[in-house]
Amino acid sequence: LLAGADLLLMDEPTNHLDLEGIQFLEGLLNSGAYTFLVVSHDRAFLDSVARSIVEVERGKLRRWKGNYSEYVRAREREDSHRLKEWKKQQEFRAKQEDFYRRYHYGQRSREAKGRLKRLARMEPLEKPPLSRDRGPKVRLRTGEGPRKGMEVLRAEEMTVGVGEGKILLEGVDLRVMAGDRVGIVGPNGAGKTTLLQVLAGRRAPLAGSLERHPQAQVGWFDQELKGLVPGRTVFETLRDTAGPGPDDETLRAHLALFLFGKDQVDKKVKDLSGGEARRLLLAALTWNPAGLLFLDEPTNHLDIQAREALEEALLGFGGTLLFVSHDRYFLDRVATQVWFLEPPRVLAFPGGWKEADALRRSTQSPGKKGREEEEARKGGEKKKEKEKPPREKPRQGKKINLFKLERLEEKIFGLEEEKEALEASLGDPKVYKDPGRSRDVRARLEEIAAELEELYREWEETGSP
Repeated sequence: LLAGADLLLMDEPTNHLDLEGIQFLEGLLNSGAYTFLVVSHDRAFLDSVARSIVEVERGKLRRWKGNYSEYVRAREREDSHRLKEWKKQQEFRAKQEDFYRRYHYGQRSREAKGRLKRLARMEPLEKPPLSRDRGPKVRLRTGEGPRKGMEVLRAEEMTVGVGEGKILLEGVDLRVMAGDRVGIVGPNGAGKTTLLQVLAGRRAPLAGSLERHPQAQVGWFDQELKGLVPGRTVFETLRDTAGPGPDDETLRAHLALFLFGKDQVDKKVKDLSGGEARRLLLAALTWNPAGLLFLDEPTNHLDIQAREALEEALLGFGGTLLFVSHDRYFLDRVATQVWFLEPPRVLAFPGGWKEADALRRSTQSPGKKGREEEEARKGGEKKKEKEKPPREKPRQGKKINLFKLERLEEKIFGLEEEKEALEASLGDPKVYKDPGRSRDVRARLEEIAAELEELYREWEETGSP
């Protein structure tokens, strides 16, 4: 990005990025400074940055206007229209064939044969796939666990860390009730996976207490795919999980739900792609019933079809769910509460991603950093409203020069407006196709950045008592 490229080609850029990194990338792409083509299964990211969607389906490419959500709505409208046309054609064909059967030996046989010939020349319409038919229908088996309203997990003054000296989280007080679906988010390295391991009983807390309901039957999904043996096949992996009881056809039918066809069940684990390996692990996880599920980054490397199938399965799951994810779309659909890891604290808020994130932001002081984070989160979809930098009330001591502050603010706002205009101009073909003009615009943007840095420093010194 710092190399000043004119065209960016990105393949799954948000995989393994934390939310802060994803939002930073969104803000950069929405600045207008780059032309880009991105392959992504991150639906919230595509909603933020995409202005058109190229769909790859059945060996064909098709371009749609708008972001991901607009593409989905347009595709559903078209599929609905195509389905109506297909039904009309099917009714017409049925009537013509019925006419031929009734009259092809009688006085109207000539007319009947003519209708049959016209029918043969008619190009048959293909039945469009319904949205509900686009993915596998997976149902999670709910195992033993406490009834809804009962407490499943309780942590008090818990300390989480790795080794003996590295503390990641401390003073953790959390409760999880039966039926809760908890999403866990935070920066890379904050301790999300470690916390999940502690709650699942796969790692001990360094201090404090953790109680888990004794009836809760635990299921675990590992983002490192440690449960898979490279030398085993897809079918053998599920057989290892299921044991000798179920017959082969039952196991093959279960694997088909996760898009493993007849030609793939004998494929070795070591030859699977990242998405296929995750689908196999999910197939094994969903075979055995569980009342308390722990999922670590379950959507990584899954395509949208598989993500939607997983979402539907989790929404129909009758147990309790805790999962780590950076997929905001997934969080919004599945989570009933979100835990934000801000080491050494864990902050819990109700709702899906949008609701929980709004509540978290409302508890923070605005400040310059807060405004910048909010702008990056919105991904440039709306222009930031101009507002004066927060001015603290003068305390006793140094006298604040209000006149100088006003002049500095005017300069800052003027440069910010010029910066926005220049960044927008980089998306104009007349500019980016002209190397000279493009170079001049980038040079001026560098000058503005330096001037703004100096002005903000001077503004802070002038406004400090």
